[in-house]
Amino acid sequence: MSASHDWFFFKKNIELKYIGLENAIIHMQRTDSVWNHQFIVNYFSTPSSGKKDKDGIQLNLKKIELNNVILRQKDAWTGKDMIIALRTFDLDAKEINFAKKQININSLLLADPIFSEYKYTGRRPASIQTGTTLPPKADSLLKWNAEGWIVQLDKLTIKNGLFKEDRQSESPVLPYFDGRHIAFRDINGVFTNLHWEKDTITAHVDLNTKERSGFEVKKLVADMKLTPQEMSFAGLDIETNNSTIRIFTG
Repeated sequence: MSASHDWFFFKKNIELKYIGLENAIIHMQRTDSVWNHQFIVNYFSTPSSGKKDKDGIQLNLKKIELNNVILRQKDAWTGKDMIIALRTFDLDAKEINFAKKQININSLLLADPIFSEYKYTGRRPASIQTGTTLPPKADSLLKWNAEGWIVQLDKLTIKNGLFKEDRQSESPVLPYFDGRHIAFRDINGVFTNLHWEKDTITAHVDLNTKERSGFEVKKLVADMKLTPQEMSFAGLDIETNNSTIRIFTG
């Protein structure tokens, strides 16, 4: 690398105005306890003699655009395969600051997003299925948000999404709702004022979707609160193909 480009790596405050990725497939797999990309993780996690300088760097990110990107993860060790795909991921940020652990986003658009998960019997021996349980720490934020990030997203828009979850089973898929084979299609929704701090996620939700069994959520509007212990909805207004539920708050 020429000296004329080295300045980037020595700046304390770095602002990346734009990151883009198009027509990409990312494949992760393992058949034992080691991932195929573990050598990359090891390289970047190796302690550096310049750690003090590294901690002082502030990286701020402004805009991310992903088009036709697929992440495939095949985990034969634990028995869980996953696919995450996006036709469009368009993020416009006010600030994504890694040093401050703060994310403040104007808008995020997900067009044709897919999340698919399949669980089956893995190759990991039963003798090491569970490790030593660590004693709980005082702050519950360690469950979902161990690093203490604060996330504020003004508007999240989802267009034509798919959420699918399957489990290995010898019996056929039931024609009605089957908890072993869940598939919500045509997910369209807007989440506004989404805030994540410690273990609590709050947002105003307005969405609709259809499940493969025929169950349809024609409308779901509510102020949502999500924690490891609860999922609650205030001012709930939900309409399905067979019922209407409205809960008014004073």
